Amino acid sequence: MKDSEFTSYCGLYCPDCIHFRNNHSPVAYQLKKELGRADFFKYSSVRSHPVPEYEDFDKFIAVLDRLIAHQCRYGCRKVGSCIYSGGEPCPVVRCCQEKGYSGCWECENFRDCDKFDVIRKFCGESNVKNLELIKIYGPEKWVEKRHPFYRWD
Repeated sequence: MKDSEFTSYCGLYCPDCIHFRNNHSPVAYQLKKELGRADFFKYSSVRSHPVPEYEDFDKFIAVLDRLIAHQCRYGCRKVGSCIYSGGEPCPVVRCCQEKGYSGCWECENFRDCDKFDVIRKFCGESNVKNLELIKIYGPEKWVEKRHPFYRWD
C-alpha cells in the first residue's frame, strides 16, 4: 500500500501507531489461550494462594483482553474507525466523509477542531503539525517529514 493510504484523516500515520499490525495482540491472545489450557483461571482464584499478586489476576486478564482487541490491521481509511475512537465510527472520519474531504487538511478549521480531543491525550499536537505538512506537500509526499506519533516520542 502507498503512504497516502496509511495517512489517516486526522493527520496521523497509521504504521507509527503502537496498535498497527503489532505483535503484542497475537502474543496476548496466545498467552490467554495457554493460561486457559493450563486451567490457570481456577488456579489463581484460590484465595489462600501463597502468591498474593494472583489476587489481581482478573485485572491482568482484562489488560490481556484489551491488548487482544487493540490490533489494527488496515487503518481508518479502510475500516472507518480507529483504536482511539474506541471501535466506534470515528467522528473525524465521519466529518471528512460528510464534507467530501480526503482528510482534515482540506478543512480551514482543523487547527481548533474538538474532534481531536481524544487524540491529543496520546499524540499532543502531532496530528495538527502533520496536517500542516500534508497541506504543503500533499498526502503522497509528507510522510518523511512527519512529526513523532506520540507525545513521549
